[in-house]
Amino acid sequence: MTSTQKLVIIATLWVLIGMTASVVMGRRGHSSFSWLLLGALLGPLVVPIGLSAVRAEKRDPRVHARPLGEGTSGSGTVDVLVGIDGSVQAAAALRAAVDLFSDRIGRLTLAGVIDYDSAISSRPWDTEQVATEELERSAASVDILRPATVLLVGYPPTALMRHAIEEGYEVLVVGRRGHGASKTLLGSTAMRLGHEAGVPVLIV
Repeated sequence: MTSTQKLVIIATLWVLIGMTASVVMGRRGHSSFSWLLLGALLGPLVVPIGLSAVRAEKRDPRVHARPLGEGTSGSGTVDVLVGIDGSVQAAAALRAAVDLFSDRIGRLTLAGVIDYDSAISSRPWDTEQVATEELERSAASVDILRPATVLLVGYPPTALMRHAIEEGYEVLVVGRRGHGASKTLLGSTAMRLGHEAGVPVLIV
């Protein structure tokens, strides 16, 4: 084996280890793009950085659920949580939830999800502002009652399911595809939620 071949193998392993660590961080609810760049550049060196970020997740109060707006309760008994990401499918999911449950709705809460890195960022153009504005727009589109709004932090399917279980919602409603690049029938969030039966999930 020549020295050039050895260098190619080392470089390949370097990038693969870094990319694998980045995928793991993305699945933990961190910014996939940022960690992908870090992984490609730093290779195995990104692992201790990732471990440090994971340890910091639970200590930082900014990564917990943040109630944004209080809602009004309906006359029904079905508590509904709807995932909102600004996509056409999320808007359709909200309309379907309102039409389907109608006067049976007790609580109606709209939840947006941002990644950990955005949650702890102080940048004014951060995704938190975009998510908050989208939640406000979506809440204003509901005419039967005023939905509560909450901003969650982490990997979307995990954050939504955890919040639904912890807060006692009867059903979680999401669109079949969100803002991701996937053109498959079900997006990654809908696909994952379809396999995690913590509460009933309606995929619109």
